[in-house]
Amino acid sequence: FHFTQVLDHKLNLFRMGDRIFFKDKTGTLKGPFTERQVQEWYRDKWFENSFLFYFTRSDEIPSNLENSGITLDSLRTLNGIGCPFAAFDEKEKNESEKRREEREGRLEKIEKDIADAQQKCREILSFEEKIERAERELEGMVELANNGAKAIT
Repeated sequence: FHFTQVLDHKLNLFRMGDRIFFKDKTGTLKGPFTERQVQEWYRDKWFENSFLFYFTRSDEIPSNLENSGITLDSLRTLNGIGCPFAAFDEKEKNESEKRREEREGRLEKIEKDIADAQQKCREILSFEEKIERAERELEGMVELANNGAKAIT
């Protein structure tokens, strides 16, 4: 229970923070940085799991460093491995969910359009096969007619 309270507290600090500081492997405090900067460095695999991150609302060094740091591993657990530094508020979450649903809707439409196009291709191929069969039958009939005409003469 105590761990959950600490984690909730740290998560709330994170969600409130506009600026990010971190301690590197030598223990040196770096920052402040924006979420975008830190996320880019994360994608470039610049951070180690043991780095401690601190979130504040200003450019001032956090006063409670001992109690407010959170490791990269914990951030990944809280916010996902793809975007551990993303601080979404409820509105952003709703907008993100709406965009996801729109993408899924577009994907479903594309998949349906593809299935429809494949069906049309099958119909065209079937029609082409029917035409080829009819042409062969017609050629056979013409040959029979020509042979019959020759036999009469």
